[in-house]
Amino acid sequence: MKKSKLYQLICVLSPQEWNEIKHFIQTRKSITPQVKQLYQYLYQRRRNLNTSALAIDTVRTNHFDDMSRKNLQNMMSKLCKLVEECLILNQVRKDDIEYEFQQFKLYNDRGLFKLANRKAEALIQKWQNCSQIDRVYFEYILKINHHQFFSYNPIKIEKKHLIIELNQALFDQYIGNKRLYNYATKTAISTKRIDKKELLDFDISSNYLNDNYFKIVNHLNEKEDLNSESFDYLYNELNGKRDINKELKVIMFTHCEIYLRKNLGRTLDNTLGLKILELYEYGAKNKLLTYKDSIGTNKFQSIIQAACYLNQFEWAESFLSKYGDIIAKDHIQESKLMTAVQICFGRCQFDEVINIILFNEFKFHPFRVQCRWFLLSTYFITFDNVDFFESQLTNFTQFFYYNKNKMGDANFEGSLNLAKIFRAYITKPNFSLEEEVSKYEHITFKTRLPRFIEERKRYIKENGIEL
Repeated sequence: MKKSKLYQLICVLSPQEWNEIKHFIQTRKSITPQVKQLYQYLYQRRRNLNTSALAIDTVRTNHFDDMSRKNLQNMMSKLCKLVEECLILNQVRKDDIEYEFQQFKLYNDRGLFKLANRKAEALIQKWQNCSQIDRVYFEYILKINHHQFFSYNPIKIEKKHLIIELNQALFDQYIGNKRLYNYATKTAISTKRIDKKELLDFDISSNYLNDNYFKIVNHLNEKEDLNSESFDYLYNELNGKRDINKELKVIMFTHCEIYLRKNLGRTLDNTLGLKILELYEYGAKNKLLTYKDSIGTNKFQSIIQAACYLNQFEWAESFLSKYGDIIAKDHIQESKLMTAVQICFGRCQFDEVINIILFNEFKFHPFRVQCRWFLLSTYFITFDNVDFFESQLTNFTQFFYYNKNKMGDANFEGSLNLAKIFRAYITKPNFSLEEEVSKYEHITFKTRLPRFIEERKRYIKENGIEL
C-alpha cells in the first residue's frame, strides 16, 4: 500500500482534513461498506502511517481475507478518488475566485441565465480592476465570456457586442501573459538570477497562436462588421491547416458567418452562397457548431434556412441526413418536420407545407412561431378568396399578441409587420413593397418579400385566379 497514490495522499492530510473526509464518506449512501471500512482502518492509524500494518498483504489478510489482492487494490483506487474529490471540493470552497466562477457556471449550466449574467457582470467589473500582471483574473474573465458565448445562453443574441468582449478577453489574456513574462524576466535580471544574454533567443511567442494573434485580433477586435479584406483573411486562416486554438476558431467562424449572412441578405451572390454552406459544413465536421456534442435546434434551422434561401435544397437534405441526429433528442422529430416545411416552401410545394403544419403538433415554441410565418406566407401566395386570407391575418395577429411574453421584441414586431405588409397588399390599390418595408425596423422574411410577390403573381397567372 505504501507505494500507492492513496498512501501518498493520506500522508499529507491535516487532522482537520482527516475528519472532513471521514464525514464526507460516512454521509455518502452510494459508497460501499467495504470502502468505508478501509477508510476507518486508515483513520485509526493516521498518527503512525509508517506502521507495517499498512502493508497491503497485511491489510488483506487481517481485515479483508475474503477479498483478493486485486479487489483490494480496486477498492483502494475507489477510496483514493473519494479522498481527491473531498480535497478538491474543499479547495474550491477556499478559493474565492474559483468559488465565484463556479457559482456563475452553476446558474449558466442550469439555464438560470438572468442570474448567471448578473453574476458575470459583477465579477468582470470586479476582476478588471485587479492586478494587471496576475494572469488568473484574465483567465477567469475569459472563462466567463467563454461560457456565456459557447453555451445556450441567449445573451449572445441579445447582446450583440458579446463576441467583441470575448475577443477583448482573449486579447487581454495575451497582453497579461506578455506583462507577466516581462515582469518575471526583468526581476530575474535585476536580481542577477539570469543573464540578459540568455534571453535573446527566447520569447513567449513560441507557437502559431501567439505569433499570429495580433494579426487575427486586428481583423476582429472593436469591429461589429468585417470588411471583405478581413473576411478573406479570417476565412482562409480558418480553412488552413494551422494549429489554432478551438475557442479562437469558433470566434473566427462566427465573424465569417455574420459577414456572409449579412451580405447574403443584400445579394444572391452564388460565390458567397457557396462559401456560407462550405463554412457550415466545416463547422459541423470540426464541432464548432456544437456545445456538449449537440447542435442548437434553432441554430440547425437557421442553417437550413440559409440553404433554402439559396435554393440549395439537396444540400439542406444532405445536412439533415448527416447531422440531424445531434440536435437535442426532444426536438429531433420536430426539427425534421420543420426542415421539410422549409424545403417544401422553397420548392413551391405549397400543399405539402400546409399538410405538414396542419397535421402535426409542434410543441417547441420557436417552431410553432415559424410554422405561423410559413403558413401565412403560403396562404398569401396561394389565396383565392380575400375574406379567407383576411381571417388568416386576424388569426396570425392574435396568436402573436397571445404569445407576446414568450418571444423577443424583434420577433414579435417583425411578425406583426409581416402581417401589415400582406394586409397592405390586398387593401391598397397602389401597393409599393419598397414604401411599406421602409416603415418598419423589424420585418420577418424581409429579404424574401420580393420573391413572395413574384411568386404570388406567378401563382395567380398559372391558376387563373380573379379577385
